[in-house]
Parts: sequence; C-alpha cells; structure tokens
Amino acid sequence: MPPRDPAIASWGTLSGASLTSDRRANCSGGQLDAATMSGSYVVVFQVYVALPLRARELFGAQAGMVTGAMLAVSALAAITGQLKLTTWAKQRMDGPRAIICGLLVMGVAFLPLLPGP
Repeated sequence: MPPRDPAIASWGTLSGASLTSDRRANCSGGQLDAATMSGSYVVVFQVYVALPLRARELFGAQAGMVTGAMLAVSALAAITGQLKLTTWAKQRMDGPRAIICGLLVMGVAFLPLLPGP
C-alpha cells in the first residue's frame, strides 16, 4: 500500500477530534439552519406560485397584468429597501435574531391573502 499523503491523512481530524464527532456536535445547528432556509424558500416562492393563482381567482382575465405588476413592485421594493433594511437590522440585531424577525415579517405579509373572496 502506498504511503498516505499527510494532507489527506489530516482530513480525518479537525481540531484534534474526529470528523464524525465534529459533525455530530454541529448537527443540531446545521439542522436548524436547513430548516430556517427551507422555511424562507417556502415563503419566498409563494410569490411565484400561490400569489399568481390567487390573482387568477380574484381578477380573472386581468391576472397576468396583476401578477406582473406585483412582481415588479416586489423587485423594486427589494432593490430599494434591502440595503437600507439590512444596514438597520445589522445595527440593532445579531444575525440569528435578524433572520427570525425577517422570516416572521415575510410570513405575516401573506396573512391578508388567507380570507376568501
């Protein structure tokens, strides 16, 4: 068997602990991150899936124009407000709290769409 490259041999340890134990120690944080990002994507993609469907129910033939206007307003709001909002949040909150607050605001924004016509 050829001698192992020292760089490859060191892959099995990180900070003196095995790779497996490090993964187990960080697993809960990784799962929380994955759940948070999954929730974020579900909320964000509602703009592209559920809102156009609701627009079709409410506006019929005008749904395409309403959906286009809604997406344009969404893009403009993101472009104009994102940097200012990020700067404001960075000055007042730590990262995890800012993410949680942002996800709550995104979720609450969809509440007006729940009642039927």
